[in-house]
Amino acid sequence: MKCINHPDREAVAFCSKCGKPLCEECIAYRDEKGHPYCAQCAIEIKASLYKDEKAKVKERGREKKKNVGFLIFVIIGIVLIVIAGLFYFIGGSTSDNVDVKVIMNDTLEMKNIRLFYIGEAINTYYTKFKKYPETLEQLKGASIDSTIYGRIVDSSVVYSTDDKYGFILEIKADSSILGNIAFVKSGPIPVDFIRNR
Repeated sequence: MKCINHPDREAVAFCSKCGKPLCEECIAYRDEKGHPYCAQCAIEIKASLYKDEKAKVKERGREKKKNVGFLIFVIIGIVLIVIAGLFYFIGGSTSDNVDVKVIMNDTLEMKNIRLFYIGEAINTYYTKFKKYPETLEQLKGASIDSTIYGRIVDSSVVYSTDDKYGFILEIKADSSILGNIAFVKSGPIPVDFIRNR
């Protein structure tokens, strides 16, 4: 059989995509398995490979940005946990009559502090008992001091166990500069991660 482009030459291969007979000179590309391709099919394949690689690079960039954003989110969460610890432990130890209005005010910061404090209490409970509490009431005396439990846990706190996250803890209408957040086994995460799974 003769080459599609050079009728005076014998074909040495067929294009692996379109099947055209090709002489050695007309083989424009060979893939990693050595399959030959004509010039037109080689352009299409290379364009497809380029598009796929470009999409992978773009996705890696998106993942990197997401990871950096989440790391910043976790660092801020840790700072809030430290503030919560200072507020409850130092503030609570200096006076037996801590003003409930100060602890339970409705600022977003206080809601987040309570969220982190209760989340850490659930993780502590899990470490002690190798299971998550069925209700938050089980934390009372086990990982949250009974004298402050009622000032931290109220009807705005929503708790449930979860196969993927271990547990999900939210405070109703909770939002801040970080957006809506929830607390799970691994720490604080945006509520959208849970909603969009």
